[in-house]
Amino acid sequence: MAVNSSVEGIDCIESELKHIIGEFSRCRISRIKATTRVRDDLGIDSFTALEILIAIENKYVLKITENEISKLLTFGDLVDFVYHQTIRKG
Repeated sequence: MAVNSSVEGIDCIESELKHIIGEFSRCRISRIKATTRVRDDLGIDSFTALEILIAIENKYVLKITENEISKLLTFGDLVDFVYHQTIRKG
């Protein structure tokens, strides 16, 4: 049962993050895959990336450091990071 909760949780976060990115970038969320490089593949500029970051921090009550940001290369990396941060908060 815990496995299903984990899968449902990560699927929910993935969906929510796609909508946040889609809202600020105006890209179709169907284009966003786990391997999508958010800035490069979706053409998101620095200002839009900052808006997305703030929206994610506010939505999940997180603080994402510059060091952590530099490690989030793909959408899948972002989903995993947010998921693990929300689990840690518990």
